Amino acid sequence: MIINGDMVQLAFYLISPSVEEILKADETTWGPKYVEGVLSAPGLKEDFLFRFGEVPLTWDPKWGELPKKSFLDIAKGKLQLAKREKENTSVTVLNKPWLVADGEYLYAGAAFRDGITAAASGAKGWVDEAISSLFIDTVIMLAHLDADRRVANNQKQI
Repeated sequence: MIINGDMVQLAFYLISPSVEEILKADETTWGPKYVEGVLSAPGLKEDFLFRFGEVPLTWDPKWGELPKKSFLDIAKGKLQLAKREKENTSVTVLNKPWLVADGEYLYAGAAFRDGITAAASGAKGWVDEAISSLFIDTVIMLAHLDADRRVANNQKQI
């Protein structure tokens, strides 16, 4: 397989500055300025867990109640839905909410593209989903570059 942990780690590194700025921008979060998530892709031995932004030392009451589940657990639920339906969670939730199973969320936040799925939770749903899409697109870019390098080096078989 072309995708591996090092490639995903590089994608994470490459998008980190942009995601950090997104989380600092006005109107992108409902409270805390961080997201947690997970990326799943063919070739990975295990899902890649990630966090962008700074976790607050204390929960600010103006954000509402402290969530009963961690942002990572919510992201894993979003990932499950996007993987099963093979589409972004915003599409499923908006157009086919009856496909959301018991215990899953009516939130945007996960993206699916060509067998790769990523999900984030902690910001506003559309922001979570954009971050997930950005991560997937960067992994795909790196996979294409790796395939190009292999062909140029006459390594045409995986």
